Parts: sequence; C-alpha cells; structure tokens
Amino acid sequence: MTIHRWIAQVKDGTMDFEQDEENPDGQRNMTEKVNLLLEYQKIPPEQNGEWLRQNGLHEEHLNLFQQEIKNHKIKQRRITCNL
Repeated sequence: MTIHRWIAQVKDGTMDFEQDEENPDGQRNMTEKVNLLLEYQKIPPEQNGEWLRQNGLHEEHLNLFQQEIKNHKIKQRRITCNL
C-alpha cells in the first residue's frame, strides 16, 4: 500500500486498521488477487499506471498473481484427483 493511498483512505474513512493487524506483512489472499486482476482488466490501458499506483502495485505483481492463481488451481486439481 502506498502513502498516497493511506492518506486518501484516512481522509475518506475507509482505512481498515484491523486488516493490517491481522495481516502485518501485507500479503493478499487469493480472492483479493483475483479481484485485483479482474478490476485491472476492466480499466482502459491509459489508466493502468494510475490504477497500479492507487493499489500500491507494479505490473510484476499482477504477473505473480496470475502465476499464483494458476498454481493454486493446479494444486486444487491434484487434491481433488487424490480424493
């Protein structure tokens, strides 16, 4: 999360202080990663940079999220097949 996003969230009252306590290292869960990827795909390309900054991300993060989701799906299939 970036300082600009923190400031904006404090000003508009949407800062979730408890989330940081539950997840101090800033790791995003799989659902959040999927939602971010879906949201990113919906925005026009000329707004990509602004959206990435607002969400405290770099394009590399999105690539990592995609790979993690793919690996998670493969792992889930293996578990299902072994049942």
